[in-house]
Parts: sequence; C-alpha cells; structure tokens
Amino acid sequence: MKSKYDRYSDEQLLSLLKNSDELAFTVLYHMYWDRIFYHAISKLKDHVMAEGLVQDVFTVIWKRREGLSVKGKLSTDLSVA
Repeated sequence: MKSKYDRYSDEQLLSLLKNSDELAFTVLYHMYWDRIFYHAISKLKDHVMAEGLVQDVFTVIWKRREGLSVKGKLSTDLSVA
C-alpha cells in the first residue's frame, strides 16, 4: 500500500495520529511492526508471546493517541515499550 503518507516523517505521522488518522496509524504499524517484533522475540524467546506483545503495544498507541508524546526517536520509544 503506497500513499503520500509513506513519505511523511515519524513526527508528521504522529501529529496525524493524534487527530485519529487511521491511515497514519496503519503506516506506522507497517513501518515498525517487524522491528518491535524482533526486539520482543529476542527478549521473550516465544513467537506467540512476542506477537501478542506487539499487538498490545499498537493497541495502547491507538487508545492513547491523543495524548501521545514521544521523547527522542519513535523507534527507540517503541522498542522500550
């Protein structure tokens, strides 16, 4: 799925996400899902648990989107989450 959003920075996507933009959320999800999953599986050593954790992280991001604040790089904050 290619869109103009693919050219947006993380900051631009987060700004759109705060306004409940579902496409911005989808782009972030596709950009970072693998990265977070591999980080989670390296810690948990369990494929199913790692997938569930990643889904939980993105669920929380959507639920808290309006007050979301990222300090530093988004990829770092997501890995910590």
